[in-house]
Amino acid sequence: MGVVKLSTAGILDYQKYSSALAGNTPYSPVPPSAYDLLETEILTSTQASVTFSNLNSTYGADYQHLQIRATMDATGNFGTVYDAYITLNGDTGSNYHSHGLRGNGSSVSSFSYGPNSLSLALLTASTTSAASSYAANIVDILDPFETTKNTTVRVFGGLANYMVALQSVLWNNTAALTSFTITPHGNTSFVSGSRFSLYGLKAA
Repeated sequence: MGVVKLSTAGILDYQKYSSALAGNTPYSPVPPSAYDLLETEILTSTQASVTFSNLNSTYGADYQHLQIRATMDATGNFGTVYDAYITLNGDTGSNYHSHGLRGNGSSVSSFSYGPNSLSLALLTASTTSAASSYAANIVDILDPFETTKNTTVRVFGGLANYMVALQSVLWNNTAALTSFTITPHGNTSFVSGSRFSLYGLKAA
């Protein structure tokens, strides 16, 4: 049998590749982040509170849950570590129920608080904490744009060498979330360098 030589003359468009993987989708060992960074506020001076607004109109169509990642220090001498409150949609009525579990390395305590106009949600450092200490918090606002269920807030926070806490807040309201405000305990203010970042998690 004779040798048949193949020709490219009948192929209208062809290209030579040196790799057998040509044309395949590249593989990346690092998965994409499930969270999108939406907004960040870094304080450059003392500030009584921090507010994120226009949430439903800006993010309601694209995101199922919201997350706040905050590192906070505040003025005042209420102790080494104390609370910061979260107010949803500017609601100052007695519509918040708070629960928490806290440990300081030697003992564990728990609390149930409410209904009340204040929500014991986040932890913040104070001026009596170690120099340059900032409490860290990860705050999940679950289903904030759903109008058939009350909004639930889940918080994991702590301050090095002082306290770690797992806390939650029920907002007894089914309204879509339009804004939230974080305020430190008492007549205090967040100090310069406090950072608040808002992330969105898309629906599956």
